[in-house]
Amino acid sequence: MSNSTEIMGEAIVRPGLEALEQARGFTLRLVEAIAPAQMVTRACPGANHTAYVIGHIAWTDDAFVSMLSGGAPALPGDWASKFGMKVQLSDDPSFYPGKDERARKL
Repeated sequence: MSNSTEIMGEAIVRPGLEALEQARGFTLRLVEAIAPAQMVTRACPGANHTAYVIGHIAWTDDAFVSMLSGGAPALPGDWASKFGMKVQLSDDPSFYPGKDERARKL
């Protein structure tokens, strides 16, 4: 890769990662006060609950960051089976990582 290409890539990737970090912080502040049992409460039958949505955001962000950086995903492999597309959701809060663990991954 040429030096100018690396500089252009850095100019695009760095602001994107900074925006992602800001969005993550905002998202985490939104769910701070939600109790574990509420994290798996659905707004209506068939809807995704907060535990899934937050984990899915972390899983998706991790996939994009690893693709952009060329590095390995940071999340454990079982996150895809819990937070990937069209997975079977659980209503048991213990099925999902706690908010603290999701926050570290998000």
